[in-house]
Amino acid sequence: MRDYVQFLRDEGRHPMRSMDRRLEGSLADFIADVRASAQGSGEYRIDVRRARYLDRHLPGWQSPPDLPVRDPRGHFQHSVERLIEFYTGYRRAPRPGAEDAHERRLGEWLEAAREAAAADPLTWLDEEMRDYLGTHLPGWRSDSVDVSQF
Repeated sequence: MRDYVQFLRDEGRHPMRSMDRRLEGSLADFIADVRASAQGSGEYRIDVRRARYLDRHLPGWQSPPDLPVRDPRGHFQHSVERLIEFYTGYRRAPRPGAEDAHERRLGEWLEAAREAAAADPLTWLDEEMRDYLGTHLPGWRSDSVDVSQF
């Protein structure tokens, strides 16, 4: 975990399997294994406490974004901008189970934000972020976003 966080800080992005660098490939495998255990069951299922820890320290760990992560606030604002673009273009919320990878990532991010807002206040989505979403994407907590405002 420490190496993964250090990689994010040093490289400004999530590790990729396709890279030739040995450490990067092993870190990409590590997070893929963690994601798989989050979807597993029984003894291989990740517990809620660990998932919350990952949510706080590695936002997006379940579906790492393909953009730099040096500035978590900038990344958050960029994600909101991408959501607004999606709502503007499609006049609906992105679906987390969509076949299109872009829509699926946005849908998963929005779903995670909704879950974080409804959960313990120590999640990755702090009050300032909730306010930002409320200002820039009113109705984000449900599918009742007024798309006529965009």
